[in-house]
Amino acid sequence: MHRPKEESRKALGLQLDEFLILFSGASGREKRKGLENVIPVVEQVWKEFPEKKISLVSVGHSQPLLDQVAFPVRHLGNLSDAEAMSRVYNACDLMLHPSLEDNFPNSIIEAQLCRLHTIAYAVGGVPEIISDGRNGHLVPRDDRESLFEKTRAFVTAETLLVEKDDSHWLANDYLPGTSGAGYHEYYSSLLARATALKNSTDIDDPLTEWTSDPLLALAARKFTELH
Repeated sequence: MHRPKEESRKALGLQLDEFLILFSGASGREKRKGLENVIPVVEQVWKEFPEKKISLVSVGHSQPLLDQVAFPVRHLGNLSDAEAMSRVYNACDLMLHPSLEDNFPNSIIEAQLCRLHTIAYAVGGVPEIISDGRNGHLVPRDDRESLFEKTRAFVTAETLLVEKDDSHWLANDYLPGTSGAGYHEYYSSLLARATALKNSTDIDDPLTEWTSDPLLALAARKFTELH
């Protein structure tokens, strides 16, 4: 849920005049989370734009790896409360999500619903959430230079800030009812095709027709087991 930035920062004890970049990860020691790429990127923009008062907001267990960095870090620790995380998203100006591998990260969806711009590596299901240039930016996997350039552009260009609520499409697409209906429609189509193949008299072994599509093959076998 979107709420005023000043209100959120006061609730979390964060400075009102800083440019806050969020990194959220259960453990910064997990290489796939990409903290090793966040540190040099934030350090570069911090050095280049001292007037912006850039600080990194860390959620999760990354403090040991961030204790020796030159730029300011605001450690918030591990937050499991939805209300607290909502305040974090609303308090920050930008989120970096440079995961080297991921599935369908809820953190990006949550950030979008709070209108927090996100720059992320285009891995896994991330491109399904971020429409590049619309509600965030995508960069190639493990491309630290591109991550820096996008971060630098966002820090310096006020026009890139998301001022309007453009998250309704995301909420509508990923509501449980919408997702459930989509799954039901998809699997119903699989079963319909399985039925058609099972009843076909033109194919000696219908299941061999499915070998190029593992999901369809599984659906066909499950169907034949139940009927």
